[in-house]
Amino acid sequence: VESLPPCFPQFDKFAKTIEDAAIQQQQSLRTSYFGLASFITSHVETTSAITNETWPTVSLPFFRDYAGYILEETSTEVVNVLRVVNREDRAAWEQYSVDHYQEMVAEAHMIENGNMNDLYPVGFEPYIKQFAADQSGFERDADDIDVHYVSWEFAPAPATYGMLNWNSMGSRPGLEFLDALLEVKTEIMFFQVASYGLASGLAFTQEEHEEMHAKLPDSAVEYPHSFFFVPVRESIMDKDSPIVAVLGAGYAWDAALRNLLPDNVNGITAIVKNNCNQAYTYTIDGVEAKYQGEGDRHDSKYDKHRHDVDLGLHTDPRYETTSG
Repeated sequence: VESLPPCFPQFDKFAKTIEDAAIQQQQSLRTSYFGLASFITSHVETTSAITNETWPTVSLPFFRDYAGYILEETSTEVVNVLRVVNREDRAAWEQYSVDHYQEMVAEAHMIENGNMNDLYPVGFEPYIKQFAADQSGFERDADDIDVHYVSWEFAPAPATYGMLNWNSMGSRPGLEFLDALLEVKTEIMFFQVASYGLASGLAFTQEEHEEMHAKLPDSAVEYPHSFFFVPVRESIMDKDSPIVAVLGAGYAWDAALRNLLPDNVNGITAIVKNNCNQAYTYTIDGVEAKYQGEGDRHDSKYDKHRHDVDLGLHTDPRYETTSG
């Protein structure tokens, strides 16, 4: 994040306030999602002796309930559990999905709404699927793929069954991205800024997404969103144990940049950049953040006041950011 001000004497003080608040926000996000990942691991470890379930064919009852608290705490819009399904487990997974998808989605809607009125019960396919080459819809995923990252549980409750069984990272650069996550094992990784694509309308409705943004002043669903991924290990005690699932989540940057300043401090320009050659400009007015557009749009006459904040809070020595 780069912060650039109009000219006022206390800029350095407020730039440091933004830095501290933004870093604390990212630390809170990491803590919350690592906590959710650990909860999932411990739940499966403690119940497997009773259920006889093993990854990837395990159930996570009441996921919508405890994930909902994480969404609220971190201003995240959606979180999805991607099951890691190896080639030898594919048949077992596909049978599991047929046996459990209706119950799983119904539970999420009952927790969220107390009824099934918002579910449009279409779109389930009894096999792992991928986008068709012409992007017209889904098709059965190839049989020679070694690892599938299969979308399953969602919070909020999914609007349809359409996202279930989707190999959501089945092509480059997504596949390489998650393969790296499985190797590092201990880090949250952020993907490039992108839109929800088909997820908006399948995982949640367009109206639900607009309602999320209506809570933010001057916000819109087409404004930049980031997506991040958190590994779920097989064992709590063994940090080198296999990654059996991945939490994928998305949030809007105008939500992430809120509440960084006191209400009476206005007019600071913030440039959010990543190492994928993407940049977006916001104006921070007190507790609110207003999107100004793509690219670095700051006034160059204030370059001497530039204040950089690194939000890459990674601790694993194998983690290295690269330009892309």
